[in-house]
Amino acid sequence: MHLRIQKAKLPKTLAYPMKSSFLEQIILESKFDIAKIEYVDYFPRKGYDYLFGAHYKGEKERQFASPGTINISIHAVPLPEYKRIKNDLTAIIANEFKQWLNSLEENLYELRDRSHGFHVWVRNNQVVVDK
Repeated sequence: MHLRIQKAKLPKTLAYPMKSSFLEQIILESKFDIAKIEYVDYFPRKGYDYLFGAHYKGEKERQFASPGTINISIHAVPLPEYKRIKNDLTAIIANEFKQWLNSLEENLYELRDRSHGFHVWVRNNQVVVDK
């Protein structure tokens, strides 16, 4: 099974800090069922600080996403900062995001009614996680 991916075209001054193949590999290495990933959206920058978001929608919630699924968003970064941000984001996704997915899958019965999120930001020139 492959991820459903939507990518906005970028101006030459921006780049996406993560390849979809890398994200798919991390999800496949985790215990989380890739079929529960509803979609992955790549966006041009809306605000400088938001890089990556994964949102699990609880089964009792009826919003834009199907209950019991995860939607992922990845935001472009300015080219001068691309390499540094890509390296930091890659390390976070390979470790902390994979742990978050594993924890979610292992505790899904207890957590299934509520929403949960995993967010990565740039704050004070540092790439940080907000779970």
